[in-house]
Amino acid sequence: MDTPNLLIACSGVATNGKAETYSDQEKSDAYYLMCGGVIDLIQKFIPKLSAQNNSRVVIISSIGAVTPMPKSSIYSSAKAAIYAYGRSLNAELKNITVTVSLPGYVRTDIHKKAGLNHLERKIPSWMWIDVNKVVMETERASLKGDSYVIPGIIYKLARPFLGSNVANKIWRFLSKRN
Repeated sequence: MDTPNLLIACSGVATNGKAETYSDQEKSDAYYLMCGGVIDLIQKFIPKLSAQNNSRVVIISSIGAVTPMPKSSIYSSAKAAIYAYGRSLNAELKNITVTVSLPGYVRTDIHKKAGLNHLERKIPSWMWIDVNKVVMETERASLKGDSYVIPGIIYKLARPFLGSNVANKIWRFLSKRN
């Protein structure tokens, strides 16, 4: 069996709720799925990937890793942890490039499955990014050896302002349930 030279770690679930409402098991499961499990997967393949030239790892995180997300603290903190892990690993490894992708709102069914259907109506269409665009921009960044990428022009432009009081108020307004 051939050893792969590209590993893609894309694992997540939209968690939703006030910080104090998560049970210990829900927190543990979410953190393992989005962070611990990703680390375990990557670490298992590091020796095989290191033995080859031009190996790559792509980790799908979230723009939530770099901006506050009220009622999504478990999600954003797990995504922040895997973002830090990926960037650190990229600086550490010799024959492996690690690129972390930080997409914003992507048109998938993750929000619907998490009971966040209202986001599809409330978040303006220009804030949604097509999944194919995320894949293309992430692949391009990985091939260039970038340690991270923020897919979509709107998120690239907004990145310096994320976390500001104004951005937080806008996000809370847009994502608020009726």
